[in-house]
Amino acid sequence: MNSYMRALASLKLTVGLLIVIAIVLSWATIVESLQGAEAGQAIYNAFWFYGLQGVFSLNIVAALWERWPKNRYRVGFVITHASMLLIFAGALVTLTQAKSGDLQLWEGESADFFQRHQRGFPDGP
Repeated sequence: MNSYMRALASLKLTVGLLIVIAIVLSWATIVESLQGAEAGQAIYNAFWFYGLQGVFSLNIVAALWERWPKNRYRVGFVITHASMLLIFAGALVTLTQAKSGDLQLWEGESADFFQRHQRGFPDGP
């Protein structure tokens, strides 16, 4: 089990994941600018992209586990990595709990409800 933890916490895996994530984000940005927001969202909300972010989160947790600082001088390491995990946790909460939709009003009108958009994992482009 220890060799698996070291492999998951390796810097080579981190760099590889960051490169792949950067390429996907660049690709999604280009697709979004050429084909519109819906095409870009199909990449950003793709199931495999969430999986890629999950593997990166596991990589961060494994790095924290393997390299937990033994003294107070490396507290920045913990704060930095914990901050990244907090950002991913916030994105997960937003994915599962957010409500989005449309509310069309003319001047002077009011409404008690809005038309919700369905959220989920699109198949991608």
